[in-house]
Amino acid sequence: MSINYFKSALLHHSKGNWNKAKEIYEHILKMEPNNYPVLQNYGPLLCQLREYKLAKNIFEKSLKIKPQDPLLLYNYGKFYHDQKIFDEAIIFYKKSFKIEPKNNFSMYNIGNIYFELNKLDLAISAYRDSLKTNPKNFLAHNNLANSLKNTGNFKEAIQYYKSSLKLKKDYPMIKCNINPGTKEKIFHLPFDQQYDKIIIGNTPGEFYAKTVNEAVKKGFRRAFRYRGPA
Repeated sequence: MSINYFKSALLHHSKGNWNKAKEIYEHILKMEPNNYPVLQNYGPLLCQLREYKLAKNIFEKSLKIKPQDPLLLYNYGKFYHDQKIFDEAIIFYKKSFKIEPKNNFSMYNIGNIYFELNKLDLAISAYRDSLKTNPKNFLAHNNLANSLKNTGNFKEAIQYYKSSLKLKKDYPMIKCNINPGTKEKIFHLPFDQQYDKIIIGNTPGEFYAKTVNEAVKKGFRRAFRYRGPA
């Protein structure tokens, strides 16, 4: 694979030129059909384009190559989550979390699913598991509080609402991610469109930064903004 082709695809992908990125990914895969870094990015791109049937084929092919990749399993969970196929989403989130428990967002997303299904006891359990991994995730504190409130446990709910507000002030929210294919260092702010899909901890050198300056000093650049398919 020409690394320049791959970098070009990632650039178009990050800028929101999804159709162009798809064209390049497919060109590379015609030459190297089992190129895992390409497959790893191609599947989520197809989800963004809502081409779920083809995305499923790519995820299944990727699983045959690296069945224990926690990022792949997480993304496959998101694939099902986005389509509200909750049972399958939970299966893959749990598999990802078992392999990479640093990714507290696997259990956090499971909590969100159970909350949406009004299975509040299960949601509370999932949010608590998420907080065991990352007790500073104020989002999990907030959603746990919502779940507790809806079960009538107002006293504990208030405690978690308070801790959520306190943590939000100091929580290191900036995700400093290293692309597994190109090793490019990119930071994502909480309101960036790809923020929720980014997993921190799968690659050495990744971390959460408190400030943009901290991220830049360590060689990370800002993620490009998505603008939708070209």
